[in-house]
Amino acid sequence: MSDSNRAALRYIQEVTWNSLPGTPTMTPIRFTEEDLNASVENIVSREIRNDRMTTDLVQVSRQNNGGFQFELSYGTFDTLLQGALFGTWAANVLKNGTTEYSYSIEKAFLDIDEYFLYTGMVVNSFNLNLATGAICTGGFNFMGSTATLQQTSNANSVSAANTNDIINCMADVASLQEGSPLTTLTGIYIQELSFNINNNLRPVSQIGSNTLADVGIGKMDITGTLNAYFTSDRLFDKFLAGTASKISFQLTDGVNTYTVLFPNVKFETENISNSGQDSDIIENISWRALRDATEDAMIKITRSG
Repeated sequence: MSDSNRAALRYIQEVTWNSLPGTPTMTPIRFTEEDLNASVENIVSREIRNDRMTTDLVQVSRQNNGGFQFELSYGTFDTLLQGALFGTWAANVLKNGTTEYSYSIEKAFLDIDEYFLYTGMVVNSFNLNLATGAICTGGFNFMGSTATLQQTSNANSVSAANTNDIINCMADVASLQEGSPLTTLTGIYIQELSFNINNNLRPVSQIGSNTLADVGIGKMDITGTLNAYFTSDRLFDKFLAGTASKISFQLTDGVNTYTVLFPNVKFETENISNSGQDSDIIENISWRALRDATEDAMIKITRSG
């Protein structure tokens, strides 16, 4: 019997898709929960038997899916963020791009010496969530090709885990700005801000093999929500007019900082309603990031520390 508190996740960036690098030094993943799994598609035989019995259950495809949830800490996920954005850190700036990264991820149950290895793992989606009274949380979701299970670790060694402080949504969130040009949200108080990046991956199957031939890359979609206490018409007017805007905020642990910028967004939906007695009126907005001609990007993350 394995215990959840004796489980570990670690990863390494692949040089060749779906291939664990030789003598790998893996990086530990700080996580709160995970659902990495090998997915097998089965088809029930339609063969007709005169005894009414079912002939077989046949495997027709395999792939890896799932990911993990985390509490944000500075520097912990920078390599995986490149994979989520298909971009490369340059002078501490990361923008979305077209470079595909893949990873080998090991899920280790240390108390019973069982080790799952998932290879060819490409980031399908990434999300980040800020809310009042909460820790800054998020998640990565992957699509990959091959899964194996063995009784020894695939890691030649494991590097030391990042120990930076966890970022909260109270004092650690700063410089909330919106508009074009960006201006501070004076008099507007945010209850929740979140975004999701979807790379729209697709499995590329092949006959004669129980692994994927590749992972197909789709269009990047970045959507988000912004829920604010209703105090003015500033945001509603932009929604009604279809006005382009920008959103920016900073996340800091007191020493290190991420500045997240969406340089071109439009509000897709807005709902302002009364939920009943003794409650606040909340302005619930969904928004979508679009390409910005100046930044040539949909999202830009700047790190400092």
